[in-house]
Amino acid sequence: MKTEDITIEGMHCASCEKNITRALAKQGVTVTSIAHNTGKALVKHEGIPREAMRQALRARGYDLADDAKERKEKSPRKAAREIPIETTVLTNGFLTLTVLLIVQTLLIYGIYSKVGDYKQQYFMPLIYLPIVIVTNIVALWHQRAYARNTSCMTGMMVGMTLGMMTGFGIGAIVGLTNGMFTGSIVGMIVGIIAGVYAGNCCGTMGIMEGMMAGLMGGTMGAMLTVMMVVDHVEWFLPILILTDTIILGFMMRMIYEEYHDAHDGAKDGLRPWPFTAVLAAGFIIMALISAIIIFTPKGIY
Repeated sequence: MKTEDITIEGMHCASCEKNITRALAKQGVTVTSIAHNTGKALVKHEGIPREAMRQALRARGYDLADDAKERKEKSPRKAAREIPIETTVLTNGFLTLTVLLIVQTLLIYGIYSKVGDYKQQYFMPLIYLPIVIVTNIVALWHQRAYARNTSCMTGMMVGMTLGMMTGFGIGAIVGLTNGMFTGSIVGMIVGIIAGVYAGNCCGTMGIMEGMMAGLMGGTMGAMLTVMMVVDHVEWFLPILILTDTIILGFMMRMIYEEYHDAHDGAKDGLRPWPFTAVLAAGFIIMALISAIIIFTPKGIY
């Protein structure tokens, strides 16, 4: 049995220690002591290759410190490199938004305006809906591509951010047209799903953060637009969507920088969704929420 001291990059909390211990155990490595505040761990194994430990750690968003140092020394032009996945995600996101806006406009004039309890003032919320959906789907699309390489701390922050922003945006739109009850329920459900899906990369803590953020975002978004229904809500929604987009943009930058610093621009383990899957998901969500807006009981707007 070989005993070895290793230094691990990316540990931030006790949950990280547990994730690392489980990841190494699957490779036949026993962690006898580990401390996130120092980044040190004492391990025992039967001659497990260092490469196997490195791959197990990278799969969870961590790395061996000496391996990270070697990559940085071998790549002095690190800052000049770019990971093309951002270009792919943003380009396909723009195409998805374009398609959904065209489809939504056709649905409004071809179907929605002729059925249900449609009112002319619903046009604006129905057009803003695909913008909110695509903005959050793009951020989630980007996050899931990096999910296997996201640290515990970043994963919790991402789950909280996506849960809050998704719930708030959807809750605000549905709350405006259908009142606080329906808006809160729809916003909560969509926000919690997005938050949990984004946060589960770091385990139970990330799931909890995502659920709490979706709960708060959904109820607050609906409450705010109901309160503002007679006070320039038409001006508020575009400001809300712009702010949402900026926050999610910074979140994407945070994920990119963490990965870039740890992996020196390498693309190992990045798994973006197919464009067709994103387009289909966006259309289904848009159609379901639009149907709720048109066919369920309305608020005072």
